[in-house]
Amino acid sequence: MNMELYIPDIPETSQQRIVLEPTPEELAEMFDDMGEFHVVTSAPVELEVRAQKFEDTVRLVGDAGLTIGFRCGRCLGDRQFELFTRFEYILTPSAQWQTPVDEEEEIELSAEELDVIFFDGEEIALEPLIREAVVLELPTFAACLNSMRAECDATYEALIGDEVQAAQEEAAVDLRWSKLLALKKDMEQE
Repeated sequence: MNMELYIPDIPETSQQRIVLEPTPEELAEMFDDMGEFHVVTSAPVELEVRAQKFEDTVRLVGDAGLTIGFRCGRCLGDRQFELFTRFEYILTPSAQWQTPVDEEEEIELSAEELDVIFFDGEEIALEPLIREAVVLELPTFAACLNSMRAECDATYEALIGDEVQAAQEEAAVDLRWSKLLALKKDMEQE
């Protein structure tokens, strides 16, 4: 599948809509090495990009819908969730920004100018842009969703056992309360 956008084909007065339909193999390759997460290639995928050109600048707006699979870091269960993200990129030719600047002249960049991606040539690779948008939406830790928290906690407690759980709770006690905890243990032993 061609995941590149040919810039001369983009209309200046309207948007070009591109619906991407990668094969499961292409999808797996596109989203490989996402740490603890992986794309479920057997689930439906929605990848759509709309492109518009303003002189030399290209604006890309897109939507990505994927099913993400992972192993929970607490209960070790295999889980999945639906991920939907909308992304927008402004791309400009790098040659436009490579003009020589007087060394003593100060340049002040606005927030909009810092949010620009540069390209060379007449094609824009869509794959890294879509991948970036999806990866930025992933949670930082692979854990069950809040809707499954009770089941995850019960499985976790069964996995680690009562002794380890008590040791973890004891280690989590604020040191200022340690004397009170010791007194409680003494009273329980009597």
